[in-house]
Amino acid sequence: MGQFKAIEEATTKIEEVKLEAKWNFTKKNSEFCVQTRLKKLKKERDERLTQAAINIHQSSSTKLRMTHEDRMSEIFLLTKESNEGSTTSS
Repeated sequence: MGQFKAIEEATTKIEEVKLEAKWNFTKKNSEFCVQTRLKKLKKERDERLTQAAINIHQSSSTKLRMTHEDRMSEIFLLTKESNEGSTTSS
């Protein structure tokens, strides 16, 4: 039981030291932190824009393909009806 308590205390102390070190770094290097954050936000924005462009392209391609398939079906049916009409009149 005593070992577990010691490990828990050590883990807590490590987390406290990490947070303190991060706070000290941020306080001393606020410009660097701001620039890093801006780069991260820009990257996230660019990734969202890229994904949106991909989605639009895929959507457009799907609509175009469906329109093409619909038109081909209409042409096939018209051709079939035309051929049936010419064979019955012969």
